[in-house]
Amino acid sequence: AHLQAAAPLRLSLLKGLFSEVSGIPVDDPALTRCILCVTAPWAMLLIGPRGGSGALHEILQMPSASVASQLYRFALAGLQDAGLQHAQAHATLR
Repeated sequence: AHLQAAAPLRLSLLKGLFSEVSGIPVDDPALTRCILCVTAPWAMLLIGPRGGSGALHEILQMPSASVASQLYRFALAGLQDAGLQHAQAHATLR
């Protein structure tokens, strides 16, 4: 119950942070899509299957600093590109 109560606060914090990076307004549905795209790779590492073989197993064997750095750059580039696309789409509508 405590985790569910904290979820809206976490979502609000993520939206604020992602809005700041992307320039997409906090209440825009495009920002919610960004949250899914940015957090999915991290979530997969946290809740994905352990053991066995495959890409996840291979990634988990890599130095964590390298994986974290690449995920950070991937997330940042994605948010910046989403913001650019959003700005261009809204500039066209004006």
